[in-house]
Amino acid sequence: MGDRWTDQLSDYLDGELDAAHGEALEAHLRQCAECSAALEELRRVVGRAQALEPREPDQDLWAGIAARIRNLPQETMPSAVPA
Repeated sequence: MGDRWTDQLSDYLDGELDAAHGEALEAHLRQCAECSAALEELRRVVGRAQALEPREPDQDLWAGIAARIRNLPQETMPSAVPA
């Protein structure tokens, strides 16, 4: 199983590959049991994730994120872009 192929599995599953890349991946999958198994596992994970009910987070996370941003040294902050 090569990274060239496994890196494309999610895009393939989501229908985001162009026709040429999709066909090349399908040809590879016909010959590579390991990549085919990885694709099937990814399909199971996606299916299980889609079956989950949406839920709100247990707590509001923004306050902690905002505090960490405020505490960053100024030199790490991106400069403002004029409108």
